[in-house]
Amino acid sequence: MPYRVSVAHLALKVYIPETGETHYIGILNSGAWRKGKKMFGPIGGAAHLTEEGEKYIKKYLEATSIHMNVDGGLDARFIVPNALLGRALQFFETLDPRYSDVDVSDEMFKELTTEELVGIPAILTEEDAREITLTYTGSRRQKVISGPGTSVLTNEEAPSRRLFHFSILNMSLRVFGKMLKSPAIHQFTVEEIASTRDGTQKGRTADGVDIADNVFIP
Repeated sequence: MPYRVSVAHLALKVYIPETGETHYIGILNSGAWRKGKKMFGPIGGAAHLTEEGEKYIKKYLEATSIHMNVDGGLDARFIVPNALLGRALQFFETLDPRYSDVDVSDEMFKELTTEELVGIPAILTEEDAREITLTYTGSRRQKVISGPGTSVLTNEEAPSRRLFHFSILNMSLRVFGKMLKSPAIHQFTVEEIASTRDGTQKGRTADGVDIADNVFIP
């Protein structure tokens, strides 16, 4: 059986250096929003392949159906034979910049400073977003889930196995307060995060909004 491999850079955790506080936040998923649905997920998205990365996964991982993003680049989302699934996940756990992007701050900042969600203004100004720094904290493979999952790219072509690279968003209390004023941002409670059962199912916020299954505490 073939599998769809999906690699993403995500940020859920916020650290406020001036107070020492940590919080967990989510952002409205743009793909779900375009379909008229409301679902909160992590900030971030798919890892992008370099030209060398594309060549490598085609030659050594027998990758097919590589996903093209809206900018015309290729994401680290592709199908591999079952026999090469473990090798594919191990390969992207190395975070080798020759094959995929490692510094994703520009992509995350773009998500916060552009009007990606129709009807909702940008969350932050570019000046505010430039104050945010990222700290990589580790990678984790998502646990096997039953059913199609919450990804808008999920289809019946192949079951998905996902690898997540997590970072913390370091920001001032002022910028954090500004983010929380946006309807595109939700501050998760521990109970809300727990509703995804460690990333194995869709969760719910206290007021009934869906939470993507890639929301969990790594």
